[in-house]
Amino acid sequence: MVNKGRTSLYCNMEEKGDELIAAEDAVTSQIPVYLQSATYAVEHGELAEYRTSLDANIACKDALETALHTYYKDNALDTNSAVRETLGQFGAQRVQTILAMTVQRKEWDGRISPANKAWARTIPVPAMGQQDGQPILTQAHPGLINLFLNRLRKELEPQQKSLHQRLQAIQPAKDSPKAARKSHEPER
Repeated sequence: MVNKGRTSLYCNMEEKGDELIAAEDAVTSQIPVYLQSATYAVEHGELAEYRTSLDANIACKDALETALHTYYKDNALDTNSAVRETLGQFGAQRVQTILAMTVQRKEWDGRISPANKAWARTIPVPAMGQQDGQPILTQAHPGLINLFLNRLRKELEPQQKSLHQRLQAIQPAKDSPKAARKSHEPER
């Protein structure tokens, strides 16, 4: 005999749990990445912001490692699912920051492609002081990190191109004929 009331209650609790997780993910993805060191944060009265960002960085690192372990099955990584899940939880900036810190600290590792190493050098990462314990992925294979990064970069490429195009449209071209004519003509 199945108790329908318990089943209904369990389904409602599961739905509420999913709603709470989604709400928490929305809040976490809105926490700005703090790029200064702990020493700077103390000196400038920003320790709360530093700690909030550090906690989100640690949670992001844990989620990245979990996603890499969860979506790696039968010698294949489902990069689409892993990337979408972590981007949905933490947003592009934090995911990129954690991965860039990881790759920058593993510059010697040949399992990470030169293209991903070059990409990592372009991403701003938190300043490191002697006591700062910024998180990096330590429980994930560098080859899986490399595969994840390949997919992440491909996923974010349209957004980055769009931003680059908008910035170019705002700035007048230095070598445009109109700009060149103006610079040679006397002012009237």
